[in-house]
Amino acid sequence: PEYDPTTPASSGLDYLYFDSLLPWYPPRSIPWHDYLILNRCGLPDAYGVSENILNCEGPLDDAEIHIMRNHPLWGADVARQARLTEAVVNIVLSHHERFDGKGYPAGLKDGDIPLEARIVAVADIYDALITKRPYRKAYDRDKAMEMLVSMKGNVLDPELVDVFCDILSQENSSPGSGQ
Repeated sequence: PEYDPTTPASSGLDYLYFDSLLPWYPPRSIPWHDYLILNRCGLPDAYGVSENILNCEGPLDDAEIHIMRNHPLWGADVARQARLTEAVVNIVLSHHERFDGKGYPAGLKDGDIPLEARIVAVADIYDALITKRPYRKAYDRDKAMEMLVSMKGNVLDPELVDVFCDILSQENSSPGSGQ
C-alpha cells in the first residue's frame, strides 16, 4: 500500500490489524457504532497537521514537531465533539504514547496508557511500516515484524507485540507480506 495523507487511516489497514488484537480487548468496551466509525473513517489523527509535514522527507523543525506532538490533543477534541466514547477518545489521545514513557502528548508509560491505545499503537505502527511513504519504501511483513519486536518494552507493549506477531505468523498471507 502507498501512504495517502488525504485519507484517514492511510491505507485503511490498521483496523484490520486492530481486529486481530480485539480478543485482548474487553468485549463491548467500544460500542459497535464507534467501532464502525473507526474502522471506516480511521482515527481523527492528523487533524491540524499539514500535508507538508506529513510528507516531509527530512527532519521536522521545532514548529513542526510542536504540531505533531499536539495533534493527538486536537484529534481527541474532535472525537469528544463527535460524542464518541471515552475508549475512542483514549485511542486518539494516547496511541502515540510509548511504553517507556517517552511518547506524546502526556508521556504516559506502561499500564498508564489505556489498553485500547496500546493495541492501536501496535496496529498503527505495523501499518506504517508496510506502507510506502514519501521518504522510504514499504517494508515486507517479515522485516516489519522484526522491527516491531525491536520496539518491545520501549515503544510498544511487549505482550501485545508477541500476540500480534503470533497472529501474523499464523496467517498464510497478509497485506504487506508480498505473498
